[in-house]
Amino acid sequence: MNSPAASENRPAAPVKRAVGRNLDLPARLKAYQGVWVSLEHDRGHVHSVSCELLGEARKLADKLGSRVAVAVLGGTDEPLEQFASEAFSFGADEAYVIHDTVSLGYRNEPFTKGLTDLVNKYRPEILLLGATSITGGCLECGSCRILCTDHHNLE
Repeated sequence: MNSPAASENRPAAPVKRAVGRNLDLPARLKAYQGVWVSLEHDRGHVHSVSCELLGEARKLADKLGSRVAVAVLGGTDEPLEQFASEAFSFGADEAYVIHDTVSLGYRNEPFTKGLTDLVNKYRPEILLLGATSITGGCLECGSCRILCTDHHNLE
């Protein structure tokens, strides 16, 4: 009996783990430490998703024994230091602030470049970005070479 229904009733073969698989990180990746949140802001206010992500970042950092940092990018006239101060009350330990005239409001290319440069220089282990209309472009951008995850599936 070779019907599709008969083959579906067979138990699945057990999955075998690879023997001798090396789970140690390469030395270049061991330098990456900390949990970062890209702090989103619009019209003078921190976006609520950033506060949520900071709470999750704090949990992750506590489990890993590391620190939480925020990356705040924006224009020269925006109160980025104020936004960073707010982040400290939500669990951040450090803040990286970049004021740039081309980053007034949100523009995909300058934001992606600034964030990628920060990540490459300071090497966080984990970077959390909100999947919103503000930074969603960075998630889709081909020049953004950072692996991002949905913050609802962190456990």
